[in-house]
Amino acid sequence: MNPKIISYTLKEGCTFTVAELKTLFFQDGLETATVVKIIDDVSLADLIRMKPEAFVIEYEYEKETAKFPNGAEVLPLKEDALYYFRDKGTGNILPTYWGNSAADSLLLRNQEVFLEKDKCDYSIKLETRHLEIVQKIYQINAENNWVADWCKPVQQKHYCYWSHIGNEACFISSISGQSGGGVYYCEQAQEYLKTLSVADQKAFLLIYT
Repeated sequence: MNPKIISYTLKEGCTFTVAELKTLFFQDGLETATVVKIIDDVSLADLIRMKPEAFVIEYEYEKETAKFPNGAEVLPLKEDALYYFRDKGTGNILPTYWGNSAADSLLLRNQEVFLEKDKCDYSIKLETRHLEIVQKIYQINAENNWVADWCKPVQQKHYCYWSHIGNEACFISSISGQSGGGVYYCEQAQEYLKTLSVADQKAFLLIYT
């Protein structure tokens, strides 16, 4: 998001020579431009771009709107603002306008209000793939007669998390602790997860960034 200049002051002692300014016209094939033309045509933006260190500049930055990890809006939109959501019946992404209705509020609470269609589409695809992988993991657990039993501390419960530093899934195990929302699985399911692509591993962990 580009900042807006709200004030600028040329630092004391800083100057621009005609020779310096003339270089601004080279790209337009006007290297023979007269002094009068150079002085008449040069803009403040040209000067700042050419020698930003010559100015004391104060910028105004637009505040970023808080968003959920999947890119959905956190706060209600302005009246009649356009947004996108997924129609649960058809699976299609549809445009609509915010009207502070119960339907609007429900979509907002479920993190399904997007100002950009592409972000809505990406979130849906990631969530769909996540559910497919989770279903496969529980299928593997069932095939191996495995259920997380926290009364059996000797049982290894495998799970993973995403390392942004290494850009990779890290596979670990626990015998006594559980985090909210975590999917725990048997060793065979872990081997399955390790064979997945980076994109699929991030989908499994619902990593949107």
